[in-house]
Amino acid sequence: MKEEQTTLNPSGDETTPVELMESFQGRSLKSIVVFTLIIHALILIGTSVPFLIEKVAGKDNSELSEDERIELAVKKATSSLRDIADEHGLNVQDISNQFASGAKKPKAPAKDSAKKPTPPADPEKPKSTIEKELDVKADGPEIPKVEDDDDLFK
Repeated sequence: MKEEQTTLNPSGDETTPVELMESFQGRSLKSIVVFTLIIHALILIGTSVPFLIEKVAGKDNSELSEDERIELAVKKATSSLRDIADEHGLNVQDISNQFASGAKKPKAPAKDSAKKPTPPADPEKPKSTIEKELDVKADGPEIPKVEDDDDLFK
C-alpha cells in the first residue's frame, strides 16, 4: 500500500492522509489537544502584541495642549485619508478639497420612472372562475360558544 502511494505521488512534496495518520498514531488525545491549545494561544498572543505595545508604550496625550492634540489628530486623519485614497485609487487632493469645502456627496440622478408617467396597465382581463371564487367573501364556519363556567386549564 505504501509503495502504491509513493508511485502515485512522484514529487513527494504532498503528504497523504495515511502519512498524516502515521504521525499521530501512538499519541494520546491529550497531547494533541494540548498542542492545539498552545498553537491557538501563540496566535492570539502574536496578534495582540502590537495592540498591547501601543496601549502600554503609547504616548499619553492627556498632558498635551489643545493645539498639540489637534495637530496630532490632523496628522492621523491625513494618513488615514491617504490610505483610503490609495486603496480606492483616488487623488488625495481631490478628497481633501471636498472635505475642506464642505461639499456633500453628489446625489444620484432621479429615476426616470419618477419623471415619466407610468404607462397604463393592460386593460383588465376577464377574471377566471377561480379568481371570481377568491373574490367572493363568504361567512366562515360557526364558532361554538364557550360557556363561562368551564375552566379549560383545571
